[in-house]
Amino acid sequence: MTRDRRIVIPLRLPLPRSLRIHVIAWDHDAISANDLIGEFSLEGKLQYFLQEERNLRPRKRCSSSISMELELKCRENWFGKLCETYCNPFNNSFTCDENGNVICFPGYFGPSCTRKDYCYLEPCVENAQCENTDVGYKCICDGRDDAKCYAKYRPCANETCSANGVCKPSPESADGFECECKRHWRGKRCEIRLDACELEEKRLQELEAGATAVCLNNGTCVSDPNGHDFHCQ
Repeated sequence: MTRDRRIVIPLRLPLPRSLRIHVIAWDHDAISANDLIGEFSLEGKLQYFLQEERNLRPRKRCSSSISMELELKCRENWFGKLCETYCNPFNNSFTCDENGNVICFPGYFGPSCTRKDYCYLEPCVENAQCENTDVGYKCICDGRDDAKCYAKYRPCANETCSANGVCKPSPESADGFECECKRHWRGKRCEIRLDACELEEKRLQELEAGATAVCLNNGTCVSDPNGHDFHCQ
């Protein structure tokens, strides 16, 4: 038998720790009857056969010699030098590397890649920390789980401001939004109407003319009951 010919020897799992190889060699030709060349054998641990080419020992005096090289090929889904590791890729959750280690696909984690990684899709706002939970995920910012920490949070989707203001997202705000009030209104949700004194004070501030007080000489501004006029006292 030449080097380009191989003999396949199926082995059952678990693999044996040691092997005993016994070879009987015959001269097979058309000139004469089959002649016995010799018997050869070798015994040792499985790792011993896999390290390098080995010479088989003749059972009797023999002028011929036989050497062999053993290559171990694992069955499907078995890995390792001695095919000791089992790994069977599962659907879209994980695959196996050349050593049989489980490699999770993006979006899964855990020893067997059975847990879904909700944080893989980055569901939190920038600078927020995503944490997987038993039922999903949570986003942490400013040390707590808050609605404004989530990327899908739309603080202005609901009527957060009254009809007297316009809602604008504001990550710095505790509620995640601020109401920009119309001229005659104030308050967190623009629900408070400015009285006459407040309107005049606001007008002076917008003029940037240096005047900050509605009344001079430490006078006090008093809004009239009608809400449109004021007087100083």
